[in-house]
This record gives sequence, structure tokens and C-alpha cells, in this order.
Amino acid sequence: MRFILGFLIMVSTIFGFDTSIFPKTENGEKQVILTLKPLENEDEYLVKVFFGKEMMLDCNAHSFMGLNLERKILQGYGYEYFKLSGRDDITSTMMLCSEPKKLRFLSFDPNLILRYNSNYPLVFYVPIDFSVKYEVFKKVESKILD
Repeated sequence: MRFILGFLIMVSTIFGFDTSIFPKTENGEKQVILTLKPLENEDEYLVKVFFGKEMMLDCNAHSFMGLNLERKILQGYGYEYFKLSGRDDITSTMMLCSEPKKLRFLSFDPNLILRYNSNYPLVFYVPIDFSVKYEVFKKVESKILD
């Protein structure tokens, strides 16, 4: 088993990762593949992923409700992928706004923080009108203060 896993890692590193093994998209969704560039000491970095869409919004605070992010495992391979599903209802405060609506990015942040790994792509299934954004962070030394 270790030999087969090692062989698959070597082949995917040399020839690139075959993303066709992941499930096909369902109606109303798209597949987003994030390929991270190689870094030295990748174990010192983290990736934070969030989702959202561009919308005309007023001055109120807005957020999504009813969305769910599922972590799934690709059967037979063990690779993980993520599926964003549910209703994209929006809630907001109800203040009176004097300025007109503006096009803004409304994000859904499920606090998804992953280890940085350029050997495998991050695969997401999201509704067609959503986009996937990410930030890369470098870990720093942590200390407990007395």
C-alpha cells in the first residue's frame, strides 16, 4: 500500500495532478480548482479559504445564512474536496442608508484553514454565481503569556 501511495505521489508530482478523477459538477454548480505555487518550507504556511459573490449592497451589514460547507473524501483515492451548498439567503441590519447601493463582495467565511500543500490542488464545488478566494499566512511562533 505504501508503495502504491508513493508511486501515485511521484507520478502526480512529475506529470501534474489529474483533476478529472473528481466528481462532475451538478446542475447549478461549478468546480473551482486552486493550485498553489511551490514554496520553501511549506509546513510554515496556512491557506484560509472563503467564498462569496459580488452583489449590489447598501450601507447595512450583510451576511449569508443557510450555507453549508461539507468536507468530502474522494472514494478510492483519499483526496479531499469541499462542497458549498444550501440556500444563499442574506440577512442584514435594517438601518436607514442615505447613500446608494454599491457593488461589493459579500463573503461567507466558514473559517476554513488548511495546511499549505502545492503538491495537490484544492478542489471546491460552489454555486455558479459564487467565487472562491484565499489568503496565505505564514505561521509565527506562539507563546503563552503568564
